[in-house]
Amino acid sequence: MTFIGIANSVELFQGELTGFRARDGGPIICQNEQKLLFKPYTRDELAKVLNGLAGEVLAQFKLKVEEVVNPLAFLLAASKVDRISGDIRVCFEILRLSLQKKIESLKIDDKLRECVLNHNDVNGAIGAMFESKVAKIINNLPRSHLILLSVVADLVAA
Repeated sequence: MTFIGIANSVELFQGELTGFRARDGGPIICQNEQKLLFKPYTRDELAKVLNGLAGEVLAQFKLKVEEVVNPLAFLLAASKVDRISGDIRVCFEILRLSLQKKIESLKIDDKLRECVLNHNDVNGAIGAMFESKVAKIINNLPRSHLILLSVVADLVAA
């Protein structure tokens, strides 16, 4: 019998199969536990995958990647993900959020000259995804509350 499992964390199943016994105290389910580990993607690998996938999709519309996405955008997303996890799904989420915000901005201001997804769009999405909860709360406070908070902070610091 063969068990195959996929996990983001190797420690999640460490020793689980070799230590598990049947309810009646029977034999161990797995005697030869083997793991196949894949290293996280590097920045260059992430950027290459993103460029490749975008190229395949855009080719269907007879477009080149450079016409739609600034190369720095992919590199910035790849650099951020390389530093935190190497998980390409996070890269996809950053780009999805970037595209969503870009489309929303184009709907609001149809006179925008820049229709290309650029590094500023990606940087905004990264900020939105990885900003602390406290910073988000403070950014959403009314101006009067921000002034009061600033005064209190100055009084405490003095």
